[in-house]
Parts: sequence; structure tokens; C-alpha cells
Amino acid sequence: MNWFRKLFVTRADRVAKYLDNNAQLVDVRTHREHAKRNLPTAIHIPIDELHVKGKQLDPKRPVIVFCASGTRSSMAAVVLRGMGYVTVNAGSISQMNQYLLK
Repeated sequence: MNWFRKLFVTRADRVAKYLDNNAQLVDVRTHREHAKRNLPTAIHIPIDELHVKGKQLDPKRPVIVFCASGTRSSMAAVVLRGMGYVTVNAGSISQMNQYLLK
């Protein structure tokens, strides 16, 4: 059964692994969304600013992205991978908060 688990790595597994490896948390929601609720340890880079401000991230550290629902963070993960970063989409801010509490 252990071999089966290795075949199917879940999002939670990848987020946990990246958190253990000093990942950078990136919130890609809008300024307004971020002002209403945010995670203090996250870097805020709205998705429409990612091509420019994404360069400020440390390329040697993995990146965990999140947004309000997981849609924009999915797109952000693709953009950041294209820029050479190792990324995982954590989904929503609520999901990211749950990963941090584990």
C-alpha cells in the first residue's frame, strides 16, 4: 500500500513538504481582498503584478501560492514555474491557513 501512496502525492503532501523546506508563501489576491484578510507570513503580490514583482522572490526557495478560491493561484503557479520557480498551488487562503495550523 505504501507504493500506492507514493504514486499519488496530494496537494497537502506537497504543501507540507515545501513548508518544511522554508517555502515562500505568496498571496495573489487583489489589494482589497488582502486588506480584508491576510496571512502575516505571506508575501502579497497580486496576480496582475506577478510578472514584474515575482522577480523579488528567492529562486532557491520553493513558492506556495494561494488566493481566494484556488483559481488565480493555479494560474500564478504556472506563471512562476515559467519564471523558473518550484511552486505548488495551496488553493484558497482558508486552505493555506489550515496547512499552517497542522
